[in-house]
Amino acid sequence: SRYERDFAEYERIGKGGYGEVFRVENRLDGIQYAVKKIALDALLNELRTLARLDHPNIVRYFGGWLDMFPSDTTGLTSHATTVPVLTLHVQMSLYPLTLTDFLSYNSQFPDSRHVSMPSLSRQYQGLRHCFHTLMSLLVFLALLDGVEYLHSQGLVHRDLKPANIFVSLSDRLSSSPSSIDRSRCRGCLSSDDFDKTPIYMNFRIGDFGLVAALASEGSLPESAQQTPRAVGTEHYRPRSATVGVADEKLDIFALGVILFELLWPFGTRMERHETLSRLKGGELPERFVETIGSGGGDIGKAIVEMVS
Repeated sequence: SRYERDFAEYERIGKGGYGEVFRVENRLDGIQYAVKKIALDALLNELRTLARLDHPNIVRYFGGWLDMFPSDTTGLTSHATTVPVLTLHVQMSLYPLTLTDFLSYNSQFPDSRHVSMPSLSRQYQGLRHCFHTLMSLLVFLALLDGVEYLHSQGLVHRDLKPANIFVSLSDRLSSSPSSIDRSRCRGCLSSDDFDKTPIYMNFRIGDFGLVAALASEGSLPESAQQTPRAVGTEHYRPRSATVGVADEKLDIFALGVILFELLWPFGTRMERHETLSRLKGGELPERFVETIGSGGGDIGKAIVEMVS
């Protein structure tokens, strides 16, 4: 190989989630360098995962490929050079909204990072979550179906959060058995200005960059050994998570937080941060059960159990 031909390898000096770094010496100029080795399997992990998944609540995958692109390294060295960079492309269905957007429309802090509002059709611009209990539970059950499917395939997502859940609309139910008819919401039907036209919402889990194989009982999977640190996003990751271990509890905890967010709107980012931080310790807002109404006690208990 070029590596063995051009370099003498001395020792490993570092290890990260996706590769190892070695101290080497160039056989031609005698200068020592640091070389990072990244297994191609790590780059292709997300692609291989998507290729094997087939579920109405998982993003639809169409294809993937590797391409070499020139990259300007100006600023990294004393002179400008262009080197080829191996880039992985993943082709998937386009989903106009994330669950983050869907939940934010009713709040005072819409997250414009995920979607350009002028580019959306009128139908999507008017789409927002009502936070009524029935609709919230239907969305949650759709996501639960997707997560149960992942676990049945021996996989843990490890980064479940609203930003990685995608929303699309259709005007007929045939698009997916798990599509949710917005007109079924009894709370919304009581409003005079509610559009009663059947609109079917589809929720799909995506972004499998941190996906890992489930750890078998009493052992650590190879993927966990390659990730010696906590992964995922803070509010959706349990405090007591064993570093690097991939088990169902990671996804279950995140689902508990997402269920809470589906039921409890926030007015400010600070309110959201403080409330979710307390939820991480199993503490619900004081008036949660009363606000949810019928079934609030059971729902609250289920959320606390999921995040415990």
